[in-house]
Amino acid sequence: MNIRVELYGIPRQRAGTELLHVATESEGASLSQILTELTRQSPDLAAACFDQGSLRSGYLASIDGETFVTDPHTIVLPGQSLLLLSADAGG
Repeated sequence: MNIRVELYGIPRQRAGTELLHVATESEGASLSQILTELTRQSPDLAAACFDQGSLRSGYLASIDGETFVTDPHTIVLPGQSLLLLSADAGG
């Protein structure tokens, strides 16, 4: 099962793509686990946007574009989308 990770603004520029996928177990994955896997997939994205399993200041995460999350223990379920964006994206 997968979690779709949509990238906007600086995260998209750093990753060089608008979309990544993270494989997960049926119970989902924490935001920290997702960021760790994204670090493996895109070191340039991680260097700019992540800090030890958390988002750096100025970056936001949203589940399905409805709920913003910051807690690294927040669970994202398979089939959900996690949006990563810079705080100024779309501004």
